[in-house]
Amino acid sequence: MPRIARAARTFACGLPLRHTALGLRYESSIAVVGGGISGLGSAYFASKKYPEAKITVFESKSRFGGWLQSSRHTVPGDGGTVLFEAGPRTLRLAGNGRLTISMLEDLGLLDDVITVNRSSPSASNRYIYYPDHLVRIPGPPSPGWFTDLLHAAWNEEAFQGIIGAVLTEGFKRPRAEGVTDESIGSFLSRRMSPNLVNRLISAVFHGIYAGDVYQLSARSLLKTAYRNEATYGSLTNAAFAQATLQRRPPRSLNDQNFEAYLLSEALTSDSAKLKMKDASIFTFRNGIGQLTDSLIAHLKSNPNIKFNTNTSIESMSLLKDGSMELLTARGDQEATTSSHNRVIWTVPPGTLRSTTESRHAGRELPVVDSETVMTVNLYYKEPDMHPVGFGYLIPLATPIEQNPENALGVVFDSSYSPDPRETSSSVMPVPLQDETRERGTKLTVILGGHFWNDWKSYPSEKEGLEMGKEVVKRHMGIMKDPLVSSVNLQANCIPRYAVGHHNKLSQTHEWLMKRFSGRVKVAGSWIDGVGVNDCLRSAWNAVNCIEDLDSTSLNSVIFDDDFMDMRPKKSQD
Repeated sequence: MPRIARAARTFACGLPLRHTALGLRYESSIAVVGGGISGLGSAYFASKKYPEAKITVFESKSRFGGWLQSSRHTVPGDGGTVLFEAGPRTLRLAGNGRLTISMLEDLGLLDDVITVNRSSPSASNRYIYYPDHLVRIPGPPSPGWFTDLLHAAWNEEAFQGIIGAVLTEGFKRPRAEGVTDESIGSFLSRRMSPNLVNRLISAVFHGIYAGDVYQLSARSLLKTAYRNEATYGSLTNAAFAQATLQRRPPRSLNDQNFEAYLLSEALTSDSAKLKMKDASIFTFRNGIGQLTDSLIAHLKSNPNIKFNTNTSIESMSLLKDGSMELLTARGDQEATTSSHNRVIWTVPPGTLRSTTESRHAGRELPVVDSETVMTVNLYYKEPDMHPVGFGYLIPLATPIEQNPENALGVVFDSSYSPDPRETSSSVMPVPLQDETRERGTKLTVILGGHFWNDWKSYPSEKEGLEMGKEVVKRHMGIMKDPLVSSVNLQANCIPRYAVGHHNKLSQTHEWLMKRFSGRVKVAGSWIDGVGVNDCLRSAWNAVNCIEDLDSTSLNSVIFDDDFMDMRPKKSQD
């Protein structure tokens, strides 16, 4: 099939979500494998598009919600409680965050939303720790950010050479012909400078992916920049061309449908619109876990949706009549079979190996490795023990003696948790996460990630707590013991978008098409972003493509080069 024809076909991924098409009958059955945010989101969007369909959610563990885990802890001597997050703690409003916002009215969450204004220092002040102190990262929307950048470039070792690297980027040659992927570290070292990567960029990817920039894929995680180098020869040329000629990459039909859906599901409440108007990030009164709790309650109120916990998928087969048969097992009970028109698989792709009877076929499926992190939550009675801001990240170049615990960063959780002293006089009621008489300081230390890739065992809770305390003691001078603490090991929680990730997605797509002929769709954090908003978008994509038998929902990711060639232009001598 010609490339453009194939691209047009694979990008034409279903009808807008609010419209029920004719391909699936009202009595159709949809199986959702995985009860994390991707699985719950898939069930939610499927129930909106096919209100009469029977939907079954299978979860191998005893609880739903995946890595979204919020918990309350009693504060000794206060009588109140503080809220700790073991996983994600805030969501962004931009990009795919608009999809999450569109769900809030349905889920009854608007009154419990906590927002942070984009101009607030809590949102705009972010730091790195290098080489032995905290350094604020200058940038918009902070007032005078450009002057601050010049000052930092002159006075802070972390930013030395940054201006020269930016000014000379447009004169550097593009990557060699035939190179379709490389590490972020390699790409940005070529385009900018190794110092910029090691001292600054690596910290950013520690915070998002807990990964090593010299392992992570530029093609998958810096799509626009990597494509622009191929198209325009440099990032500078791309910025100039797009600013002056208003050139933009073509939008897929999937993206057009997504925008149409967002318009149809826009918030109707004026107070909600006002609350979200100038917000940068948001969370909920009872933490991010409240999102999954509300999703579960909403879905359980629908008699057409069934939940199965402690249930594993033993095998999955495409029958001659075009239906999918799942063999499931629950504890010591006898395995049972169920038939479905479609399956949405939201757990890691490597788990698909166990569903095939052929060992050889299973080996053809690539494995996406993951990072393990440990979160150490700390609460101190004393307030304002950290600088004003969201937190700090630790780059690769930070000396080991300044970071022997292999910390990735520290989040200042107090920064987005409203202060009772400031909200008592607020015109609009502001929900509070921490129910204490006096405001204290709440921090989360994040340990591990790629630093622990070769470890055969991980620190115990006791060891993790001591490591977290040492990090904030060394970096911020906090000598006191926390009043409340919690330690959580999150094994294999963040997919590793390693160099060649795009090829793994392509192989997974072909594997699924060969065995299930478009009846199995996939969603999850391993496809096109690890955030909660990204997971919900992947769930939306899976449901939007559910009737397209030429799609696995990976199409809009793996066929991006059908619209914009990723290969570099020949350099001119």
